[in-house]
This record gives sequence, structure tokens and C-alpha cells, in this order.
Amino acid sequence: MINKRLEETRQEQEEYRKSQSEAGLRGVEAKRKQGIYPFNQSSNPSSNPATGNQALLSSSSSSSIKKELELPDFINSDTWKAFKEHRVQIKRRMTLHAEKLIINKLIKFKEAGHDPNAIINLSIENGWISVFEPKGGKISEADQIRKE
Repeated sequence: MINKRLEETRQEQEEYRKSQSEAGLRGVEAKRKQGIYPFNQSSNPSSNPATGNQALLSSSSSSSIKKELELPDFINSDTWKAFKEHRVQIKRRMTLHAEKLIINKLIKFKEAGHDPNAIINLSIENGWISVFEPKGGKISEADQIRKE
């Protein structure tokens, strides 16, 4: 009797695991079709609807995945690499989507009159995982140099 109950429980658990696994695979496939996952293995790679913060920074085509984003001219590539290394050091690696979001923030900060490179350096200096608009005024490269 105990063995029969154990076997029934095991079968129920196996069926539950299979259903959850199938649901997870369906969810992953749906996200791939939406372009959320950078590795697009779906059957229809051309279906990539515009979503999220793509007004300022357009995404690359899903057929060719870029490992490096093209940075705007006003963001120093060495500063950006240092920020990415900082994120690795604090064990918060950036996904491609996270990079796009942070670059979009930096574009907005530039339009508001802030220096994006100084903001990146400030984030690294303070150990932050993202970039934030300075409070109480403009931050420029000259302010960062005077601070040192």
C-alpha cells in the first residue's frame, strides 16, 4: 500500500514537472519572438515588434546579434568599458537590454545638460549598479576634476 502511494505521488510529481517545463519553454519562445532574449532561436526570426525604450536607441536586427553596442559619440569608450568592468566586479553583469536602457538614460542626461562620462565615473566611484541624474545642478567633467 505504501509503495502504491509513493508511486502515485512520483507520477503526479513527474507530470507536474513536465507541465511546468513545457510552460516554461512556451514562455521562453514567446519572449524570443518579442525580441526580449538576445539569442533568437525561434522559427520566425523576422518577427521582432518594437517594445520598450527603443525610441532613443534602436535595436539591431535579430538575425545578427551584436555583442558590443555602438555607443553615441559623446560617451567615451574607455569610460564605458570601465563601467562594464565595474559591473562585473560587483557581480552585476549587464545584459544587452540593460546596456541599451543605461545608454538611453545617458542620452536623456546629455539632453538635460549633464556630462554622461562624469555620471558614469561617479557611478563607478560610488559603487552603483546604474547611472542616476545628479541632484542639485549640472555635473560636468570640470566638476569631476576639481573634486579630485
